[in-house]
Amino acid sequence: MAFDYSPVLNDAIEIVQEFGRNLTFVELGDTPADPLKPWRGAAAPRSSPKRTFTVPGVLVEPSTLDALGRDDAIQDFVAQSTQIAIVATTENLDDYNEVHDTDGSVWTIQGFSVLKPGPTQLLVYVGLSK
Repeated sequence: MAFDYSPVLNDAIEIVQEFGRNLTFVELGDTPADPLKPWRGAAAPRSSPKRTFTVPGVLVEPSTLDALGRDDAIQDFVAQSTQIAIVATTENLDDYNEVHDTDGSVWTIQGFSVLKPGPTQLLVYVGLSK
C-alpha cells in the first residue's frame, strides 16, 4: 500500500502560503525578432513570455540550506545562488527562466532540487541570482 502524501503536500502549501509571498515564474518568449535570422533571438523576451506561473514561496539564504543534500549538482546551484526560493507545488518548473518577486525583483533561475519522497512532488528548491 502506497503512502498518501496529499495531506503532507497540503500542509506544505499552507505553511508556505502563510509565511511566504507570491513569486511569478516566467518562461521567456523565444519568438525570433527576425524569422530569417532566428539565431539573433527574441527582440523582447520579457514583454511576451511563453507562460507564467504564480505560486507562494519563501526566500532563504543559500547558507541555511547546507543540509539540503550532498549531491554535487545541488551544491553547485546552491553555491551559484544568492537566494533560494522554496515553493510547495506539483507544477514542473524546469522550463522557467526567471522568478519575479512582488517587490519588483527579477531573479535568474540557476537550478532546481525537488523534494519528492514518493509519487507526489512536495517542495521545489529554486536557486536564484540577480
